Amino acid sequence: MVSMYPNSQPMAYEINDGIFTPCPPSSIAGNSSCPTCAFDGCSSLSYALERMGFRKFSKIVERSGLQNLDTNGLTVFAVCDELISDDFIENLGKLDAVNIVKSSSMNRLIPSIVFCQRIIATYGTLNRLVKLRIECAHDSITVSIGSDHTSRVLESDLRDEQNTNVMVHSVDNLLMPDCML
Repeated sequence: MVSMYPNSQPMAYEINDGIFTPCPPSSIAGNSSCPTCAFDGCSSLSYALERMGFRKFSKIVERSGLQNLDTNGLTVFAVCDELISDDFIENLGKLDAVNIVKSSSMNRLIPSIVFCQRIIATYGTLNRLVKLRIECAHDSITVSIGSDHTSRVLESDLRDEQNTNVMVHSVDNLLMPDCML
């Protein structure tokens, strides 16, 4: 066997007088005794949210299947665990999860001080059909999608120590758009 890298060994390894085979070996039909991957469907965003205490919102991110959202910085308006029911998480479909995650997220890290430079402002989300209306008062920040879905920011500018590309603003209500993708 010829290697394309200089001064390197070929890729076939001899173990116990045989050729290296992946462990455990699988058949062409796909039968394998390999354990299921623990990281399947998870993203760095869902891990960051879980570490920050937003476990149920992390499950929504996992259910959506969206990956690599936080590569260039992401601001998320996430709901704390006490305000999301277990039944909601169990019955949530993938399309609804995608809409919730995209409608609750904005590109770039945006701290609350930037939002409060204006009393009322509209910002785009990852869901191109949805705009967030953010109103700042002296002692509170509210976020809304249309007139029916208003949330109050409970805590702002939360950061994960391991994933610095995520900033979370904790809100008291899910940001669910009326129009779905």
